[in-house]
Amino acid sequence: MKICFLGGTFDPPHVGHLKIALECLKQCDKFIFIPSKQSPHKISQPYFSSHHRLAMLNMLASNYDNIAVDPFEINSIDEVSYTINTVRYLTEKYEGADLCMVVGSDLINNIESWKKWNEINDKVSVICFSRIGYEDVSFKDKKFIFLDSVNLDVSSSFIKKEMIS
Repeated sequence: MKICFLGGTFDPPHVGHLKIALECLKQCDKFIFIPSKQSPHKISQPYFSSHHRLAMLNMLASNYDNIAVDPFEINSIDEVSYTINTVRYLTEKYEGADLCMVVGSDLINNIESWKKWNEINDKVSVICFSRIGYEDVSFKDKKFIFLDSVNLDVSSSFIKKEMIS
C-alpha cells in the first residue's frame, strides 16, 4: 500500500490542501492530513485552536473514503511537532507501507535542516508541489518527485489576513 501524508498547521485548511490530496491520490492508495500542534519553524501560535483545525480538516476529508485525518501530532504530549516523530509513528502504524511525505516548495530549500533529516529521508519518499512565489528551488534530490500540476495561489496566511481585515 502506498500512503501519502501532509503535515502542517492547517490554520485554516483550504481548497488548496484538498487539491494536493486529490493530486497525490493519483499516485497512492491513501492520503493523510496530519495537523501539527506547533510547528518548530513558526514562532506564533496557530490562530485557530487544535480542536477547530481538526474539525475543519475532518469536514474537508469527509466526502472521500481514501482521505483521512490523523490527530497524532495534536494529541502528542510534545509541545512542538517534529516530522521525525510523525514518520516513526506512521512507519509503525502502517508497517510495510510505502510512505510519501508531501511538502511545498516553500519548505524544500531548508528541508535538510529538519530534525533527524537523514532518518526521515531514509524512511519516506518526498513529493514536492509548487507554491507560487517559491519557484526558486535549489535543493533537488534525485529521489524527490516534483509536482507542477498543483501550483497553489492560496495560503492559510492569506485567508487569515482577509478574515481579520
